[in-house]
Formats: sequence, structure tokens, C-alpha cells
Amino acid sequence: MDKKHQCSHKPDVAPDKSAICERCFPTDNDVYVMNESSGGKIRDPRISAIWSLVFIGLGQFYNGRTRDGMSLWFGLLAIVIASLALPSLAEFFVYVVIGGWTYGVYEAYCTAQRINREEIPFRGESQWFFRSLVLILSSCCALFVYWLFSMLM
Repeated sequence: MDKKHQCSHKPDVAPDKSAICERCFPTDNDVYVMNESSGGKIRDPRISAIWSLVFIGLGQFYNGRTRDGMSLWFGLLAIVIASLALPSLAEFFVYVVIGGWTYGVYEAYCTAQRINREEIPFRGESQWFFRSLVLILSSCCALFVYWLFSMLM
């Protein structure tokens, strides 16, 4: 990677082994640097794929690829709307969703590998990664509460 971040919090770190300080937030010009403790990985491809399995696009957000994650989200939304509008083709749309989701998992895995090989820069996790997690967890909690009250009534 071209640039390395040297912060004032860790002035004793040698420039060739510098890393983003935990207290610093990376700027647009900063890129993450691999160090020996990371085992040569900036993004773990397996974790990226697992996040994509949890929810479509989440692995792309984890890799810092907001546009790719949003494309998958809006694609899924379009398919859901189309399946509601054309119920006779709902089974076909299920296969399209499964294919798109599988592609998203594969793409998240490959993107993490390309980041680790320094073919594409990593500028930090997308802000949508954390927003998505909060949305998913709140939705699960709301569904659980709804289910719980429906069982009690």
C-alpha cells in the first residue's frame, strides 16, 4: 500500500511497522497497513463470507464496499417487490434470491482476498456495517417480542 499512518499516540512505532492507532480514525488518505500480528490479513475472507451469509450485503459492508452491499440490498428489495406483484413467478424469484445471495457470499470472500493481496485498498469498514447489525438485531428482537406476545394472548 502506498501510504502508512503514523499517529502521535504511538510515536515509538517504526514507520515500516506502523498501523492505525486504536484511538485514531482513518482519514480519506489513510489506508490500513498489514503488520506481523495480523498474519498478513487485513480482512479475513471466511469472516466476510459468514457476514454475507447472515444478511445479504453485510460481507461487502465489512470489507468497506458500501456500493456493492447497497446494490445487493436494493436488488433483494426489487426481487421481493416483483414477487409480491407477480405471485405466479414467486418460485422463480426464490431461485433468483438464492443465486444472488450465493454470489454475494462469493464476492465478499473474493473481495477480502483482493484486499489482503493489496489489489484494492481497504479504507475501513463501511458505516453501514454497524447500522446493518443494529437493524438486524432490533428486527430480531421485535419479531421475538411479537411472537412472545402472540403466544401469550
